[in-house]
Amino acid sequence: MVVMRSTFVLAFLLIISFGSHAKSVIYVNDILRVGVRAEPVSGSKTVSVVKTGEALEILDSGDAKYYKVKTPAGRIGWVSRTYVSDNVPAFMRLETVNGELESLKEQFLVVEKQFEQLQETNLSLEGVLSRTKEERSQLQSELDDIKGSALIPEEYQLIAWVTGVLALLLLGFVVGGQRVRQRVRSRLGGLDI
Repeated sequence: MVVMRSTFVLAFLLIISFGSHAKSVIYVNDILRVGVRAEPVSGSKTVSVVKTGEALEILDSGDAKYYKVKTPAGRIGWVSRTYVSDNVPAFMRLETVNGELESLKEQFLVVEKQFEQLQETNLSLEGVLSRTKEERSQLQSELDDIKGSALIPEEYQLIAWVTGVLALLLLGFVVGGQRVRQRVRSRLGGLDI
């Protein structure tokens, strides 16, 4: 029985200690003004008035209906739990969301402008590509015409080239031989060899 009582007392103390340290800040709910009282009862003297969105520091949360709090102005008193919440009030969240929305709108406008510029660049490049394809087609047609009108068919051009080189070499030997013969003749005084 003694062990059971001490276990119960220990559990109760743990619950109270966790309850008082779990939250450190609460906010006044979406109500315009709330009185901070000198004592944790509804008819008690008001020591301060707090407005929606003001953060209150929790000093004691042991009472079931009231929090002992410290106001932003430094006043200490009690506020009813029904008027406060550990959630940021909706109007403050809305302001944050609206700020984020404005930022996203600005980013969207920048991206939209970049997209329009890219579309213009793309149209310009499509025009350049189209003209380049037309020029390529014309050049290919001209090349085909040149190949078709060649004096020597393409399959015989290598043979013709080799034959031309050999003919030039032979001509070089003949002309070179005649020059040598003329020099020898001039040395021998016009005698023919």
